[in-house]
Amino acid sequence: MRISSGSLKGRVLASPKDASIMRPTSEKVRAAVFSSLGEIIVGARFLDVFAGTGAMGIEAYSRGASHITFVEKQPQTLSANVKLIPDTSAYKIIAGDVFTVKLTGTYDIIYLDPPYATYDSEQLLLHMMPVLADGGVIVLEEATRKQPAAEAYGVLKCTKERRYGDTMIQYWEKE
Repeated sequence: MRISSGSLKGRVLASPKDASIMRPTSEKVRAAVFSSLGEIIVGARFLDVFAGTGAMGIEAYSRGASHITFVEKQPQTLSANVKLIPDTSAYKIIAGDVFTVKLTGTYDIIYLDPPYATYDSEQLLLHMMPVLADGGVIVLEEATRKQPAAEAYGVLKCTKERRYGDTMIQYWEKE
């Protein structure tokens, strides 16, 4: 896996030798997500939940995000990959489950890539609402075979949905 664009373009990311990270987001999907986000990434506070290798957060930094927070239960591979980020104050790793860790502040962009069969989308979206900045966006990656989410949860509204093979990406914004 490589970073596809920005200041770290072409850098290779470590991948685990075992199955601890089940399905890293493909380069094609990463490129499509960041293309859809456009310039809002520049200067953004980015939260990468279920970070795995850290590819999404590192890509966000490479494209201009000001700070990345990674949440990952098993951060060994992630810890190796964040060394690509030259400014150690530009990121933070939180080891643990998203429902038990303490998140502080707000984030302009939240990327959720849960294990497809394990987490409930509605529960995740509602849990993330308090840390989503006004005008922010939650990007949710799911399997296309999963039952589609509702069009809205509380003040969150699905504004866009894209499919890439077996992967569905939804963009959620506060109304």
